[in-house]
Amino acid sequence: MLYIFNQFSLITEENLQEMIQEMPKERREKANQYKRIEDKKACAMAYYLLCQGLKEEYGIEKKPTFIYNEYGKPFLKENPKIFFNISHTKNIVVCAISNVEVGVDVEEIRDISPRVVEKMLNEKEKNEAKSEKDFTKYWTIKEAVSKCEGTGLANFDYKNIDYDKYDFDMRYYAEDNAYLTVCYKK
Repeated sequence: MLYIFNQFSLITEENLQEMIQEMPKERREKANQYKRIEDKKACAMAYYLLCQGLKEEYGIEKKPTFIYNEYGKPFLKENPKIFFNISHTKNIVVCAISNVEVGVDVEEIRDISPRVVEKMLNEKEKNEAKSEKDFTKYWTIKEAVSKCEGTGLANFDYKNIDYDKYDFDMRYYAEDNAYLTVCYKK
């Protein structure tokens, strides 16, 4: 299941402080590390979406606690067979919840340096990526796969993805100029 929020203007400073106070200490500290109010809102809303999804999909009302793999990917301590992943960009927060390993990424489309294209895309992908939107699609695919695998991009061979191992849900949000990809392990 996919939960999406893109109405940050609805969260007042007072709402945000209430949301942060209701989060577990670890998540509260993470939210308070952000300097920009938009980033704090995104962090708090990501946690809220996870809680909402767990309640709607699995009837879990207890606030989740996390354990982490060696690369920092979080898992639900009490429910290790429920997989989730979150991502946010300037105007969108997304939370994917599944009974199979899942990764999600959302990115605002922006100018990309040729150096980054060379580093991230293999030859086939470079030939297909004719615009910033195309590159952003590939970027979100690679990020979602690395998050599904639990490695993050730093420890992942992003030029050699075996696309047959995954199912994808890809969406473009014109109003937010953003691309979203969800990756599920087959």
